[in-house]
Amino acid sequence: MIRVTHKYREHAGGSKFYETVLFEDLGGGPSVLVKRFGKVAQRCGGGQYKIENYNNRAEAVEADSKIWKEKGKPKEYSGPAALTHGFGLFSGGVSSEYSNKSALFRDTAGHYADDEGAANTIIDFLNLAATSNDPQPKPIVAWKPTETEDFGSW
Repeated sequence: MIRVTHKYREHAGGSKFYETVLFEDLGGGPSVLVKRFGKVAQRCGGGQYKIENYNNRAEAVEADSKIWKEKGKPKEYSGPAALTHGFGLFSGGVSSEYSNKSALFRDTAGHYADDEGAANTIIDFLNLAATSNDPQPKPIVAWKPTETEDFGSW
């Protein structure tokens, strides 16, 4: 099973944002961490991003935790902000499941400003089944922490 976790913060000064989307294989397989950052005005599909591939879930989770430990320092990045696009649409801990590659591709490409290269890179590294008709597609769960969750617990 693949879980997609979205974390987003705006800088204390209010001019820039930082976001991570973690695609983790709960079975311990390859996982992907996407870091995106830029000016707050670019948060809906803009900014710059970097895709990092990891051989296993533990490495990806550790990298994500390290980022947010650093970003959580005083006068750095504030609490979560509501997003109106892509993976930020998941609120209140509500999960959304993807049963095939095309659904994840659509949402991933939309989140990264219709950049099919980003979506293809993520999906290919995760080695997901192409369609829901494949014998055993990996289910994907997208999740965003609620605003009441403790920033330090990430």
